[in-house]
Amino acid sequence: MEKQLPEECLNPPGFLKTCGVRYDQLDDDSCTASCELRPELCNMHGHAHGGLIFALMDTAASRAAAHYHGMNRPVVSQCAEIHFLRKATGKRLITKSRVRHSGRTRSFVTVELFADDSDTILAIAEFEVFNLG
Repeated sequence: MEKQLPEECLNPPGFLKTCGVRYDQLDDDSCTASCELRPELCNMHGHAHGGLIFALMDTAASRAAAHYHGMNRPVVSQCAEIHFLRKATGKRLITKSRVRHSGRTRSFVTVELFADDSDTILAIAEFEVFNLG
């Protein structure tokens, strides 16, 4: 069930704001987040910097875990594994995350990265997210 985005999603703070991260959709067990790929966010080859990709995927994973089944609990990433499959180019990077399991203290979330409206997966990641509350 799609939810109305909370205020912190409409106007993300600090680093996320600098990167231009936008939350596009938030459901019971998933989150879609994106950012415009600007030149200052690229590496020396003109592709999206790996740090940007990781931050965007981490953000989508954490937001999905935080709002799993309607909860709004504080969370932090505890462990992550990312696989860069293809160079990330285009106008907009889009992540799609899904909570695969959520327990009392931990959630496990998978995330895929796409560019623009393509179905081609550019990176995949698995996150273990710790529930602080």
